[in-house]
Amino acid sequence: MSTPIEFHPTANPFGIVMLRFSPLLALFLLITATLGSVAFGGRLVPGIIVGVIATIGLVVYVGMRFRNMVNNTVVRFSPAGVELIDATGIHVRLAWGDITKIGLVSTSVAEPKEIKAGDLEITVKPMRNLGLIGWGERYIPPTAPDLVKQQAAKARINPQTGFIEVGIPLSVVDKTWTAGQIGAIVRTYRPDLLPA
Repeated sequence: MSTPIEFHPTANPFGIVMLRFSPLLALFLLITATLGSVAFGGRLVPGIIVGVIATIGLVVYVGMRFRNMVNNTVVRFSPAGVELIDATGIHVRLAWGDITKIGLVSTSVAEPKEIKAGDLEITVKPMRNLGLIGWGERYIPPTAPDLVKQQAAKARINPQTGFIEVGIPLSVVDKTWTAGQIGAIVRTYRPDLLPA
């Protein structure tokens, strides 16, 4: 492989993704419909219309963000190593020789959170995907949220090289990457990481 090979995330169809969030969407619809009814003097029909419009707006917004993430995130393999450029502008680079292992990579920079609304409790946990971990470089754009910068500042630093510990999730590109084209590329450059 003399020229870089690029992979984009494979994603479930948007409808399936939204189906997973249907209980939250129903709660959002209920809350916005109730608030809409209050704004219209307790009348139910205008409140429902407000709730439906707000929920449709939320689904459209999430759909646009979803499409942007899928279309503008790339994992690139080259003779030099592996790099990830995501839709937010974060750029992670790992040289083949600096990869230390295959393991679970967190694809969320936020700490797990519990959201409570009355009797409803939702725990938001970071998603983890199988990928490459090692000592590399990470660029975080100035426009990134402070939380992203704070989490990145906690990364371990290699005292000999000054590189930080980074991970590149590959399961977001191909859930069965170890058995496919990506696995073959990894075996070409680092057979010790992924034996045949």
